[in-house]
Amino acid sequence: MPVPTWPAILTNADWQKKKGVISKIAGKTGIGEAMTAAENAFKQINWDLFDAVTALPMPKDRDPDKIAAAKAACTKEFSAKVEPARTQLKKLRDKATPLAAAWKKNKLIPAASTKHVEDVAKAADAFSLGLAGNSQNMTSLLKTFDTMLAVKQKAEQDELGKIDVTIANLEKALLGVAAKPTKKGWSDGATCAHQRCRSMCNMIRNVPKLKAKYWGIWQKFGDEYHKDAPVGALEAAAMKKKIDTVKAELAKFKASYKKDLA
Repeated sequence: MPVPTWPAILTNADWQKKKGVISKIAGKTGIGEAMTAAENAFKQINWDLFDAVTALPMPKDRDPDKIAAAKAACTKEFSAKVEPARTQLKKLRDKATPLAAAWKKNKLIPAASTKHVEDVAKAADAFSLGLAGNSQNMTSLLKTFDTMLAVKQKAEQDELGKIDVTIANLEKALLGVAAKPTKKGWSDGATCAHQRCRSMCNMIRNVPKLKAKYWGIWQKFGDEYHKDAPVGALEAAAMKKKIDTVKAELAKFKASYKKDLA
């Protein structure tokens, strides 16, 4: 989502430039100060909290509870920071609106200057409305968290639907590489043990109940597990040990995962 940016017309610098020589005639208006107060309040907002992707950038944990917590943080930031900015924008609008009416009655003030103050009031009002909690812009932000959660939940259901196949595929791959325990045998081909371990890791990562128990064990198996095995005469023994380790962990997983999901 594009991050809202402060309109140039609502900056004190722009105001000082636009009001120009009429300031001597009009006297102190308080508009510049109101603009600065509103802009400073706006600058306090952490917009990274308002989009699921920026609130939970990869590789951050995107489990359902983390998504819910990020959405709650977004809602809290809205109350704590966005609403105060909107209050300041309304104060600016409420200063500019009567000022425009007063300037319209003063024949010494150019019509263009009066119109600019009217435009300031309209811009402050429009920007305040654009930041309202029920605005399209703000509601679309909260939807990013719902969308991320839906994607996560679908991924979980997809993985649960093929969990037995994922296990069987890894068992088959381990049986195959055990016959010739080499680094190349572990990582070569689309159905190699390395790819099947990655499939197991994907499944575990996408199922929160399994991730909590098994991710710390399985992550290393899917992450170039064979790379640190020595080459040469010691390679086969080292790879056999690695294969046996994965086999043992897979047997534990297979024996208990259904209870873990209950």
